[in-house]
Amino acid sequence: MYSTHTRRPMARLSGIVVFALALLFAGAGQASAQISIVVGAGSSQTASESDLAQMFGGSLTSWSNGSQVQIVDQPDSPVGQTFYADFVGRSVGQVRKAFTALLLSGQAQRPEKVTDDAAVKAAVVRNPNAVGYISSAALDDTVREIARVGG
Repeated sequence: MYSTHTRRPMARLSGIVVFALALLFAGAGQASAQISIVVGAGSSQTASESDLAQMFGGSLTSWSNGSQVQIVDQPDSPVGQTFYADFVGRSVGQVRKAFTALLLSGQAQRPEKVTDDAAVKAAVVRNPNAVGYISSAALDDTVREIARVGG
């Protein structure tokens, strides 16, 4: 019986420590979830957040100057999954379906599919009409942020 009473405060303390660590890591996860929508540093393209969501969702296919948008996409990465859920408000599958319909009708270019932030940056640097998304921690002077998701 004595050992039961001494374990109970220890169990509470352990529970509090676990809870505090969970909060700490949850906050760290939210900070790292910031995503930047980028164009190449030399690109003059800009768009509202609403227009960008439509571009990535497949319902807007050109910039305000009439140039056709080239989406640079990393849908299979954790950044991509978060981006589509939080910014576009649609799943990757729903967006793929929308783009397939646009491609078949000739209304859009196939998104350039890449695997990581570095590949997105390289692609938007090569094409002044390209737009992509990266982890905000990956921003550098080769790209220009035109919107931020998650803070």
